[in-house]
Amino acid sequence: MIKRYLAKRSNPWELLAIAALLFVPGVLMLMQKTPMIGFHQAYASSKDPLARNTAEIISAPGAHVVGIIAITFSAVVVVLYCYLRSAIARDPGGV
Repeated sequence: MIKRYLAKRSNPWELLAIAALLFVPGVLMLMQKTPMIGFHQAYASSKDPLARNTAEIISAPGAHVVGIIAITFSAVVVVLYCYLRSAIARDPGGV
């Protein structure tokens, strides 16, 4: 059943969805001009009651570096999508 499903597929669109999920936050991080603050909850097993909520701070240049990495990885995923589409089109056993 899975073989038939994979044989019918000629468009690995999931890769484009992953690229979009990486590209949009990357662009938003490149547009950042002030330090970013993110809050997260510590593990419930923490013995320190004051450490339940912690903050992470990243500077604007640090956010730009992370944004560039995200956009680069997104571009690599788009190139992989294009390569897979051409490989699927050339495959005689495919669709």
